[in-house]
Amino acid sequence: MADNTKGSFLGLMAHWIEVKDEKWKLCSEVIGFQPISGEHSGDNLGRYFVGLCDPVGIMSKNESKVRFGFISDKSDKITD
Repeated sequence: MADNTKGSFLGLMAHWIEVKDEKWKLCSEVIGFQPISGEHSGDNLGRYFVGLCDPVGIMSKNESKVRFGFISDKSDKITD
């Protein structure tokens, strides 16, 4: 019997500060969540990451609004 509980997913959250009437409000939202397949290499995860960012206007082939990235698979960490 196959174990179907070990699926891999990539989630993307955005955090920003809204300022209204000189009051700051920290906002967060999940803006992407997708099952992934293949190795958890930087190249493969990077393709999925760009694929999640492009539809919401955060990143394209020519432009990026990403200022910090963090990917973790146990002890592997990639930051920019």
